[in-house]
Amino acid sequence: MSAEVKLLLRAQKLKLLLRAQKLKLLLRAQRVKLLLKARKSKLFRSLKTFQTALVVQQRILQGKHQNQI
Repeated sequence: MSAEVKLLLRAQKLKLLLRAQKLKLLLRAQRVKLLLKARKSKLFRSLKTFQTALVVQQRILQGKHQNQI
């Protein structure tokens, strides 16, 4: 093989490697986004249940308070 052909093959190989790395990085970024989204929704859900518990507790306390009057 001539030196030109070798250089062309090497350049193609490097391009493919770069493309593969880009794709890996994109996939990793997507995975991180999905994980963050999942964490946010979990936090949001737990926050909502906490808020609901507080509201219920307040209602119970108000109910007890009203019964005492």
